[in-house]
Amino acid sequence: MKKIIIHAGMPKTGTTAIQKQFGESSAWCADNGLLYPVAGRYGGSFAHHTFFLSFVNDRVAINTPELVNMSHATCMESLDAMSEEIRHSSAQRVMLSSELVWNPAALNRSELEKIRSFFKDYKVQIVIFLRDIKSHALSSYAQRITGPQKYRKNIVAHLEEMHATGQWDYCKRIDDFCNVFGKTNVHLFWHEDYRNGITTPFMHFFNAQNSPLEYENQNINTINSSEGWALIMIFRRVNILKNPKAIKATRIAIRAIAAKIPKFLMSYAHRLMRPLNRADEKKLDAWQSAELTLLARRYSLKHHVAAEPEKVAK
Repeated sequence: MKKIIIHAGMPKTGTTAIQKQFGESSAWCADNGLLYPVAGRYGGSFAHHTFFLSFVNDRVAINTPELVNMSHATCMESLDAMSEEIRHSSAQRVMLSSELVWNPAALNRSELEKIRSFFKDYKVQIVIFLRDIKSHALSSYAQRITGPQKYRKNIVAHLEEMHATGQWDYCKRIDDFCNVFGKTNVHLFWHEDYRNGITTPFMHFFNAQNSPLEYENQNINTINSSEGWALIMIFRRVNILKNPKAIKATRIAIRAIAAKIPKFLMSYAHRLMRPLNRADEKKLDAWQSAELTLLARRYSLKHHVAAEPEKVAK
């Protein structure tokens, strides 16, 4: 029986890097009996957003305009194309990747059931990367204000909106996957443990001796995150960088810019923009503490995990 590995995010945990590595490593995939389908990919990316969008009933929960406006016919065509590509491939392992799968507002439990039904003839494994809530809050906010959404609200509004989507209710969301796909088929990792080898955890599922060229993510967290994002907001407001995509492209570029700015100016920028004040930090710390406690109690998943995946049920 073929095995389907669904990389379900969460967003801002190196998902694009993972998709890029497997999408560009067709020879490596073939040598290791893995299919990373061409079907169901979104635009020119390596993410299978189009395929999983087929199962979304309420697109309002998706923040990407291009996905929201994608035609129903395009989504339905991706289902047929995916079925055909998997059926005709000799590979015994198939990997799909999309951050949409983590979003409970876009794909609730009943919609996950539809995905499970689509793959009823295969064994399905779910791979999830989790990230510290505070770190995720800052990173996702930076993406929203510099990305195509052109988000204009403050960090407090962002925190409230993110919390309302349920994406930070880690345990509740993991419960959804466990109930649909089975507890022993859900595998959890901490993003922070694999910054310099983001594809490494997948090797466990492919029985591979080596991995594709690893995404190098070194020396990009050498300054305070909130100060870095304060700079992004300043650039945005005073129009130093006229093209938001130039800021969004990589964190490395932002860190390189920030490294050349005097420390006193960085501190001033932080105070001026106040991307995350003490009250906000306390709120995020409380959310994170509650989730970490539940993860440890319910799934025996402690922060940080070992190199081997932690199955939800022992």
